[in-house]
Amino acid sequence: MGLTAATALGDNAVQMLEGIAGALRAAGVEIEHRLSPDRSSSTAAEVLGDVDVGWACGLLTMDLIGEGAIAADVVAAPVFVGEAAPVYHSVVLGRRSGSSHALHHRRLVVNERASWSGPYALSAHLDEQGLPHDAFPSIRESGSHQQSIAALLADEADVAAIDHTVWRHIAGAKGIDDVIEVVDRTRDWPSPPFMVNRRLDAAERARLVGALTAIPSGRVSGLQRIVEAAADAYAVLPDVRSSLPSLV
Repeated sequence: MGLTAATALGDNAVQMLEGIAGALRAAGVEIEHRLSPDRSSSTAAEVLGDVDVGWACGLLTMDLIGEGAIAADVVAAPVFVGEAAPVYHSVVLGRRSGSSHALHHRRLVVNERASWSGPYALSAHLDEQGLPHDAFPSIRESGSHQQSIAALLADEADVAAIDHTVWRHIAGAKGIDDVIEVVDRTRDWPSPPFMVNRRLDAAERARLVGALTAIPSGRVSGLQRIVEAAADAYAVLPDVRSSLPSLV
């Protein structure tokens, strides 16, 4: 019986995970990519707890493991195209309105409250810049980064905090760059990790991690490589969250 994999990340990650699964199969690891139509944090425990390999936001991963909602361990992390290490950041997008690009006093949209790349990366950015957290006239949750971008396009919001890999995947699509531009970016944070279910024995886990980290550079679109990682690298996320006010 083969292994299974799923992600709670966006459409670009779905495509990357399909590429990863294909590369693993080519290396002799029998694995099936399971596509979940609802990849929100509300369903993540059910979806990711039922597979051998899960890929999710670092903060969500730490919460799910820490709360005992899933029995898994962080084993690896992606190095995205354009990066030298397993990190990512959020871009702050704004409508091309010709007005000031100041973040405050503009309508904000984020994907969902459990996401690092949406509300918490932006909250940490405001904190680092010495800016207030309560000066937005409205803040709404959209449900996903793609829906946040849709809210900007529909003039239902003025600014949005978006995972930069999602933006790279979408930027350049017809009409988007005519309406939306990058107005700021956050600092780097640990990239969304891969976790492995604890039901795998040590030998099977070692073989899987070895195969993940051996995937050749450029084999999967959007990824440079995958490197070994551990939960210690992600402890910074809940620690920083505890010091920040919630935006949503």
